[in-house]
Amino acid sequence: MKSQGIAVFELNNIEILYKAQFETPILDIALPQIQVDLLKLIFNEFNLKFKDIVINNQSISTNLLYFKKYYSSSISFFEALLGVDEIQTNYSNPEDSIRAWQPTLALLDIINKVTKISFANQWLNVNIHCRPEIIKYNSFIDNINKFKIENELVMTKGATFSIKQPPWDSGFINITFDQSIIIPDGLFIFIQAYFGNNIQQYKNLFSDILKFLHEFIEPNFKIYIKYVGR
Repeated sequence: MKSQGIAVFELNNIEILYKAQFETPILDIALPQIQVDLLKLIFNEFNLKFKDIVINNQSISTNLLYFKKYYSSSISFFEALLGVDEIQTNYSNPEDSIRAWQPTLALLDIINKVTKISFANQWLNVNIHCRPEIIKYNSFIDNINKFKIENELVMTKGATFSIKQPPWDSGFINITFDQSIIIPDGLFIFIQAYFGNNIQQYKNLFSDILKFLHEFIEPNFKIYIKYVGR
């Protein structure tokens, strides 16, 4: 990965927003018995204590539950916010690609046990913030412009464009490159994937996005995204 022109970044934060419809309204999680079952599963999976969880029973039309889990490394943590029809997670300084995605999958497995996901209108938004290691963001922009010219792309809103042939049967992908607002000279990548109704599972959605990141974005834009543990 030391080839000339390769921009090396270290993944600092990965934020995931999964949005779908639920066969049993997710608002039912606010009901006492379902909430107890949910908390038991979350406590066991993430080894949490009661002080780690914040429950919102006052305004259940917005956010229902929040928790934060610290890992052995003081710089690594996972936090999750459960909403009415969406799951938001954030992993700071994941050690590898598996750790970057697995806690979110584990949380979705738990949600699917207490309120079934119907897989209608699935959206997956991924925000990635990276630290620069070799080439800073301003230099990286040159690679974006070159790719745009070579592929005759018309980008809107700066460095935003759509991929009409995603690695699944339906839907589309929007990609945005920008300068990170939380990391000096850092790179921000926003991936918005719409899966439509044809994808009847969520297990592979994250690995599909990860594959897209490594097999399409990295080689085409001459970047390499490494993890803290590498």
